[in-house]
Amino acid sequence: MPKGYEFSQDMKKIFFNVIKFVEKEKFGPVIPLFNVNERLSSMLDISMRSVERLKSEMKEIEHEMLERKRKMEEEKEMLENQKLQVLGRLRNLRSRSSSSSSSSSIVSTNTMAISVTVPRSPRKLSNSGRSSILLTEQQQETIR
Repeated sequence: MPKGYEFSQDMKKIFFNVIKFVEKEKFGPVIPLFNVNERLSSMLDISMRSVERLKSEMKEIEHEMLERKRKMEEEKEMLENQKLQVLGRLRNLRSRSSSSSSSSSIVSTNTMAISVTVPRSPRKLSNSGRSSILLTEQQQETIR
């Protein structure tokens, strides 16, 4: 717990009940260990029906969390399968292009495969032949 955190009255009541229960069991269990619901009821000072409701709610929440986790894993697996399918198609595309007999189709297919996977840098090294723009001092001051 962070420093300075104050517990509500209800939380303190529950904590006090648990502390009392544990103090009673200092020298041995008062309620047999296998009798979980009765121990919880005594420990939390709530009815057996409340213990059962809390346990069923906890199980529902755990079940929902497991379902969400399973769905996320299925989606992740589906994405991995899609990635593998795309990679397989690219490999097939490359292998077919290298095995064809026509040299013109080889060049065009390889160029296409390269342009899809690795973009080329622009070949333009300078401006298009236009002279650079010169500004007067007044125009430069206006820009600043």
